[in-house]
Amino acid sequence: MLITRKMFFPLALKILSKTTPSMATPLHSMSRTTFATTIVKGGQKINVLPCSSRVDIDCRLLPGQDFNYAEKHIKKALGKKLTKEVEITLLKDSLANIGSASPLNTEFVDAIKRTFQKLIPNSSVVPVIAYGATDLRYIRQNGGNGYGFSLVEPKTPAVEISEMAHNVNERVRIKSVELTIKAMYELAKEYLS
Repeated sequence: MLITRKMFFPLALKILSKTTPSMATPLHSMSRTTFATTIVKGGQKINVLPCSSRVDIDCRLLPGQDFNYAEKHIKKALGKKLTKEVEITLLKDSLANIGSASPLNTEFVDAIKRTFQKLIPNSSVVPVIAYGATDLRYIRQNGGNGYGFSLVEPKTPAVEISEMAHNVNERVRIKSVELTIKAMYELAKEYLS
């Protein structure tokens, strides 16, 4: 049986969801556009059918995707009949939610790599798409670049990392905080010298 890339990742996620759900959830969110219905508004009284209603959908787009991409998928989910009956609009405050990423081939990223190598020899910088929201989207929208990072204590198992960040029992190891602070200081010296 031939397994393609389009088949491999969903299969890997399915296996991870059974063996290590705490890793599958963030990987799922980082690997595709997500849609979440967050607000539904309709009538004013319980005994009167509303003449219209509104549904707000929070779309988390991958780099390179925009409103048109999201709209196409919403229409596909609604089907032809419902698409004719609804109006899809982009909320004014959501204009910065276009998927974006900063380039990885910059002097600053090279300085990050050199700094990490000094602090943790033989380490690698692994670019990750944040599956939450970041204010860097506003900087990128205006032509700037921005990078966020944190170092994790090398002995920390990957499964523990995914269980600690943005979770019910959110926490960070003190050693990881110390490493990140040291990296920020060393990066400033490296890049500005």
